[in-house]
Amino acid sequence: MSELRGLMTRQHRAGRVDWIGLRPERRAEMRAVDAAGIAAEGLAGDHARSGKRAVTLIQAEHLPVIAALCDGTVTPAALRRNLVVSGINLATLRGRAVRIGDALLRIEGALRALLADGGGAGAGRLPGNAPPWRLVRLGPGAGRGGAGLRGGAGMIRRATKADRAAICALHLASWQDSYAGVLPAAYLRDELPADMAAKWAARRFAAPELTLVAEAGGEMTGFACALTDRDPPLIDNLHVRPGLRGGGTGGRLLAAIKAALAEAGFARAYLTVLEENAAAHRFYLAHGGVDEGAVDDMLVGHPVRARRIGFGLT
Repeated sequence: MSELRGLMTRQHRAGRVDWIGLRPERRAEMRAVDAAGIAAEGLAGDHARSGKRAVTLIQAEHLPVIAALCDGTVTPAALRRNLVVSGINLATLRGRAVRIGDALLRIEGALRALLADGGGAGAGRLPGNAPPWRLVRLGPGAGRGGAGLRGGAGMIRRATKADRAAICALHLASWQDSYAGVLPAAYLRDELPADMAAKWAARRFAAPELTLVAEAGGEMTGFACALTDRDPPLIDNLHVRPGLRGGGTGGRLLAAIKAALAEAGFARAYLTVLEENAAAHRFYLAHGGVDEGAVDDMLVGHPVRARRIGFGLT
């Protein structure tokens, strides 16, 4: 086995369940839920039967790539998948067992899972070829007589014009929180709301813009926007709602926007971060960025010093 193959087939961290959906009956509209019971035939309330499609899965990291190729929004409900998971490589797990919540599943294909034990396996009772990690670190969910699943991290999707107001409000809140002490307080309070509204009113939510939003529990938790009218493209915005930072949303957004840019054919991307923003600088370097040096930049008409951070996308 080559070194690259070994890296690709080894799971380096625990994953997460980001979204759970139920199909009440064949061709019925899917219903998103926070938790679901699970038994031998599949998720409680889902029409699937035991077999190779008892539970269907897709990686959260793939959704924005699919959306970029379709030039529109793609949701797990549209793809009729039960579980959206992130942080792991499903393609390497075919024929192996994983534990999700209290249930043990055997992966039968890149997007399918067969229940090996509807909650009856005790903790740690994985087959000998199962990877030594837990897919999710969650407690029991709803449902009687079976194991439970609970989603927590939310999902990432392509933004649409319908998201304009929510993105603008989140962007405003993030700036007012992050740039206190960098920009004049009077500007942040009195002028920034109108400037931000004008900025997002002009956005087309179409090429050359590539905008992704993160959601959890029906609330927008963050967004990222890249401008592809240059090569390398500029990751112009990446913001997480104040109070929710540090929970992984920023990392998932960065990974998703990089994946979408790579799928669009770009080899590199870059962004700029204020020199005063040491926390953001550390974050980007920890997520694969390379400091390419100091640059002069403008922040709403104010000259600032920033660092250019480059990312390889291949």
